[in-house]
Amino acid sequence: MSMLELVQYHGYPISHEFITTEDGYILDLYRINGPRLDQSSTNSGSNKEKQPILLIHGLLQSSLRFILPGPEPSLSKSIAYQLADSGDFDVYLINMRGNIFSRDHESKDPDSSLDYWDFSFEEMGEYDIPAAIQHILAQSKEEGSNFKSLPIVGFSQGTTAILYGMSDQSKARDIYREKVDLAVLLGPAVFL
Repeated sequence: MSMLELVQYHGYPISHEFITTEDGYILDLYRINGPRLDQSSTNSGSNKEKQPILLIHGLLQSSLRFILPGPEPSLSKSIAYQLADSGDFDVYLINMRGNIFSRDHESKDPDSSLDYWDFSFEEMGEYDIPAAIQHILAQSKEEGSNFKSLPIVGFSQGTTAILYGMSDQSKARDIYREKVDLAVLLGPAVFL
């Protein structure tokens, strides 16, 4: 089952978009913009402005990490579904360069070009996450919301990319400083 099919199977509204980074990588971005369709109308948030939030996966993972094990509270309900069901969040899930869902580039072929694979968490923090942040906030503005910043949640490698992006070495540090109002680091994979 694809990400779209799985989220739809669980009864959530989802859309799929592509964003292109400054250095040409084409990334998958998914959006769960409402609670489970069978939820009561009390937390549907249909007329309510929802805070966009970006979830960033870990090493050798994908956006699937944030929707598994699923929406049922009998196990442990996934963070993406918890946020969506609250009616307070517009949940975005990025697939960073090189993972199974984001293997496209404007000019490099991942199957035949070694140059495609010449990246690390630094490029993810400097290009991938800022491209997603800017896309999400621009889309939010187009839809009539007034959000100028958003919270981001990173897991493992996602935290490493976030911290690099926020560092003085990153060209993107101003995007993080101006457009990220909270960074939640789950299982940070860093050495300070």
